[in-house]
Amino acid sequence: MDKIVFRSSPRLFILITAFFGSIFMGLLAWLSWQGIQNNNRWLYIFPALFGALSLYSLFLFVNIRVVRFSASTIQISHLFAPIHRTFPLHEVKSISQRTKKIDVGSRWSHVVQIPYFITVVTFTDNRVVKLNSIGAIEYEELMRCFNKLTRGNGSIVPPKKKFVRYLLDSWDGLGIMILLIILTTGLGIALIGHYRWIK
Repeated sequence: MDKIVFRSSPRLFILITAFFGSIFMGLLAWLSWQGIQNNNRWLYIFPALFGALSLYSLFLFVNIRVVRFSASTIQISHLFAPIHRTFPLHEVKSISQRTKKIDVGSRWSHVVQIPYFITVVTFTDNRVVKLNSIGAIEYEELMRCFNKLTRGNGSIVPPKKKFVRYLLDSWDGLGIMILLIILTTGLGIALIGHYRWIK
């Protein structure tokens, strides 16, 4: 592949929720497994359920993908796995993004809506690649780079204050991320302390 002129960064919200979600569910699986007594088979459903959710979150984490542009190609690759696909840039028919709101909460409490972005890359042979790791601000930069490469009108200039823009892209889910980190850390410390006390 030619020199990379643009590389997307996965949303911090996707990284945090997938990674800590996997750990949190894994800890709940361990906790529920330790709490089973009297060989009650029905109780095994809880560690199995939490374990499955932990593995699913881990799958989502490993499956996070990024987009890279060179002067003539687009590469869609996994962030944490050596898997990638490279396509000629002229085969890209369109790139679009749609947003839907995810409700976090219940009907009895305040419902927080978090935007969920789906970026769709459509190719000339009608192949479609969907990514959920690109935020709204990152998408604007991606489209600016894509348009310059396909139209040949200007050089690619890296955006200023990229780290600040990156944080702003996940601002809507900041409270959920902090809560998940606190709950996971607290549960982990409590379980480790309890295990050492038992020993």
